[in-house]
Amino acid sequence: MTFEHRPTFSVEVPLPLAQVQDRLHAGLVGPAYEVRWARSLHGQSPTGGASRRADHLVLTFKPEHRHFWSPWLNLDVDQREATDGAVITRITGRFSPHPTVWTGFAFSYLGLGVLAFFSSIFAYSQRSLGGTPTGLWGLLACAVLAVVLLWSSWVGQRLARDQMIELRRLLEAGVRGPAP
Repeated sequence: MTFEHRPTFSVEVPLPLAQVQDRLHAGLVGPAYEVRWARSLHGQSPTGGASRRADHLVLTFKPEHRHFWSPWLNLDVDQREATDGAVITRITGRFSPHPTVWTGFAFSYLGLGVLAFFSSIFAYSQRSLGGTPTGLWGLLACAVLAVVLLWSSWVGQRLARDQMIELRRLLEAGVRGPAP
C-alpha cells in the first residue's frame, strides 16, 4: 500500500452499467457497513434535459464501527466502450478520511500556505530595509507544521489500513455478485 493523501484505484468490469449497479446494490450489505448512493448530472437526454442516474456511492462503516481514522470509500461508476466494441463499466475508488477530517486537513494546508506567504513577505521586507530577516522563522515553522500534517495523514492511513482492505474486499465481492 502506498501512502498518498487519498489512495485511488480503478476496477474494470466487462458488464453494462445497470448490471454492475444491481450487483453493487445487492452485494454491498453487511451489519457494519453503510452505503450512500448519489445521483449526478451525466450527459444530455434526447429531449435536451439532463439525464440522471446513480453513478456515485460512498461506502463506509456504520457509526458504531467507525473510529476517528476510519476510511470512507468514494466510488464513481461509469460505463465506457472498449476498443473492440464491448461495454465496460469502470469503478474508480478513492479512499479518504471522514469529510470533516479531510476538510480540516485542507484548511490546515491552506492556512499554512497563507502564513508562509505572509512570513515570506515579512522576511523580504526586513531584508530590504537592511535588517535581519527574522520572518524566515515563520516560514520554517510553516514547513515543519506541513511535514507534521503529512506525517499525521500517514499515521491515519496506517491505522485505517485494515478497514481500507475490508472495504476494498467488500467492493470486489459486491462486483462479482452472488455465487451461482
